[in-house]
Amino acid sequence: MPILLAISASVQQTPESAFVARVRADLLRHPVEIVGADTVPTQVRGRAFLDVDGDGQAELFVAIAPKYRQTATLVIYRHLDSTRVERLYEGLAPGRLVAVSGRQIDTHTLGNGIDMSVEGGADTTIVTKLLRTARDRHMQIVQYPAFFHVDERPGAASYVDEDSQPLPATEKTCEPFEFEPIETLETGVLGVDETRYLAVLTRTAIDIYQFNGVTSDGRLLKRRWPIQRPANLAGLHISASGIIEGLSAAGQPIHLSIPASDR
Repeated sequence: MPILLAISASVQQTPESAFVARVRADLLRHPVEIVGADTVPTQVRGRAFLDVDGDGQAELFVAIAPKYRQTATLVIYRHLDSTRVERLYEGLAPGRLVAVSGRQIDTHTLGNGIDMSVEGGADTTIVTKLLRTARDRHMQIVQYPAFFHVDERPGAASYVDEDSQPLPATEKTCEPFEFEPIETLETGVLGVDETRYLAVLTRTAIDIYQFNGVTSDGRLLKRRWPIQRPANLAGLHISASGIIEGLSAAGQPIHLSIPASDR
């Protein structure tokens, strides 16, 4: 059975738990994955709160286990008002691009997905036009350094930005790789200032994100720092002072940081 952000009915709801309950209801009505005639119940792996647009209300980050390749592994919800929520157009795929495992379905094999490159390269104007067209036509779009993956997702289309992945310029298809599953995620500070970050752990990496808003067309204003996962790291932890730390298998904290020049 899918895990859908369960909340005990016997506990009085806090604002955060009420938000989670509304997201849970929205996931039931509007699953993240709708591919052709297949509407897939959303399987949740974890969640975290972080204000991405500076309005004083935290967004809810929901880590999921997709059935289909090219689906974001981390989706984001925000408040619309006191009773409604919405999923942001852009989702995330933390971690590295890894070899195909066979655990997911490739939409290319269904005749539903294509990979395309833009002659002369894709500048900001072209990307904006592509995203607008894709959204209007209910198409899922994933941006890689030298090409775009597109497939049809009526009622569940979104955008994933993988433009910073270290792919060779000759790579023009997503056939050989997939997104890494998320193990856990946390939000907090890194101890150098009061900036709050999102840290996401996958098998090979810790991705640290900083957010500075959402554009009018639904894209995240973000910075992303991929850090190779230390060999002895077992998980993530929030210290008593709110600092995101790694945690070793022996339960010892592991300091995490981003390059000083990038802060």
